[in-house]
Amino acid sequence: MPEPAKSYSKGPINLGPILGSVSNDEARIWIKTRWPVTFHVNCRGPSGMTVTSEETTTDEQHDLTGVAVVTGLKPNTNYSYDIVADSASYASHDFAFRTSPVTTEGFCFAFGSCYRPLVANNGVFEQLYLACCDGDPDRLSFLLMIGDQIYADQSGVHGVEWKAATFDEFCEIYQKSWSADPYFMKVLSRCPTYMIFDDHEVENAWFKIRQRIGDLRGVSGNKRLKNAIDAYECYQNSHNPSPISEDLPYSYEFSWGDVRFFVIDARYQRETRFWHQAFPYHRDILGERQWEELRSWLERYRDDLKFVVTSVPISHIALQFPFLGPLPGLSRFAQVDQWPGFAWGRRRLIKFIREHEIGRLIFLAGDVHISHYLEFLPTGRGKKFYQFTCSPFANDTRMARIQRWFLADHIWGYRKNLTSLNFFEEPCYGRVNIERSGGQYRVRFSVVDGLGGLFPMNSELTL
Repeated sequence: MPEPAKSYSKGPINLGPILGSVSNDEARIWIKTRWPVTFHVNCRGPSGMTVTSEETTTDEQHDLTGVAVVTGLKPNTNYSYDIVADSASYASHDFAFRTSPVTTEGFCFAFGSCYRPLVANNGVFEQLYLACCDGDPDRLSFLLMIGDQIYADQSGVHGVEWKAATFDEFCEIYQKSWSADPYFMKVLSRCPTYMIFDDHEVENAWFKIRQRIGDLRGVSGNKRLKNAIDAYECYQNSHNPSPISEDLPYSYEFSWGDVRFFVIDARYQRETRFWHQAFPYHRDILGERQWEELRSWLERYRDDLKFVVTSVPISHIALQFPFLGPLPGLSRFAQVDQWPGFAWGRRRLIKFIREHEIGRLIFLAGDVHISHYLEFLPTGRGKKFYQFTCSPFANDTRMARIQRWFLADHIWGYRKNLTSLNFFEEPCYGRVNIERSGGQYRVRFSVVDGLGGLFPMNSELTL
């Protein structure tokens, strides 16, 4: 059995560490402290050689969070690390990781979304922890958390319906949600973790252009949005890879060996018009700048195995009833918040993929509290591509069985070119196994529930 979660109650570390992005020569390690401190990280390789980060200081402006960046690491190498804060050293057998390879013959990673442990916890992160340990023959190489890492509007911190308004309140939800399950931080301390927000980091169905954030307890909607994004910067984005560009501060890309990942900002860049709120015409999730970057990336890695990470699914429910949006309990069937509700941008993306014959493409998605596997079929030209959806890590799934009857239909002409092959209706994490043989990749998608049950979602793909 794994050791109990370590307590640093007498020292400066309040939460963490989180092992963030890891490349073949760099690692980012995050902590939150109780008071302003200066800290650094030591990484030790198998030969005993130590690589030390530069010193980093935590401060009140960033809610006493900080990230140490360790450079000069070697590819595909096991490291252990310790944190030196205020001259005291903190170490654990969980503080260990492996850098990414330059090329890979195979690896396994996990993904998922929707973490609300104060309301519905279920053992999924204990299973994730076991999959990160050295004894697992398919030890996870990294974890993608692709939205709703907190529920700022439904967290359970001060009651289920309480909403955060100030910067301190958003930060409080991070602290209490992420410390609710001791296995959560144990996973994040040893498994490289990549994050991107969805709506509940701010408020349900939020996106920047269509302002759905009301004033609350004397805090304006615009200020609440800024507070939420500032907290996201401190707790999530700070340990991600560098952004694609200054004007796309939350989108990023990375590689694991020669397998490529593009993480979309599916919230902040959305474009629409007032008169298009109820009708999904000329609405775009990506925005023009992000579309340009994604299009270029797809062409650049046309023949590589690649994953596009989107917090909301490309395909979910086809039946769109916008007039249901304001009605409690029925708003999920309006579906103007996901890709099917942004039909113009979605059509442009799918048309590009097919016309340019982009191959070896898989979308990873979360958000919808049901896991499923979909195939997008070719139409004339183009190649088959896929969507793996996993949700939730820890949240309510009572609506999953109802949603299932609507899944995998598509709006206005795409239904006949889409096949749904499997569903899973309980909290879980997604597991993707990749093996390369010669010039081909074999890809398997499974989900693992809170009891450790492994449920295959697809027959092995050969790409």
